[in-house]
Amino acid sequence: MNEIGCLIDDSRYNNSISTEIIEQDRQICSEKIKNLIGFKTTLYRLIKWDYNGNVAQASEDENQNAIKWSINLNSYKDLDESEKWERLNNSIKNGDIIVFQNTTKQIAESLDKLLTNIENKKIKVVPVSELIYQNNFIVDNSGVQKQK
Repeated sequence: MNEIGCLIDDSRYNNSISTEIIEQDRQICSEKIKNLIGFKTTLYRLIKWDYNGNVAQASEDENQNAIKWSINLNSYKDLDESEKWERLNNSIKNGDIIVFQNTTKQIAESLDKLLTNIENKKIKVVPVSELIYQNNFIVDNSGVQKQK
């Protein structure tokens, strides 16, 4: 279920950076990934909740889909497995994009339980590419895809 996507190469990213700098940064990141795995990624995860036209344009120019997550488990990094599930259980809904970061404390130990609990709520776990529109869509100013 994992998919490889580009995040960003330079952590100094902010929402006022020009399209050209975003494109350069993404190209550097994408090239590094391509050199490691042998192919170019089609997903670009936004580094912040902020979303603007520069990000959308850079994504389109690079033939990558900009992904905005709705739940970031890094926010739960100091919680134990039960506390993570309790918080996730109170907020998760169909269509959510969840970021499971390896910086989250004990994520490897919690992952199986979290995924099982999600599926027990009758929410199907799928790769992000199955959640996003590939054609005939717009992205609103909050970063959410909507079909045309």
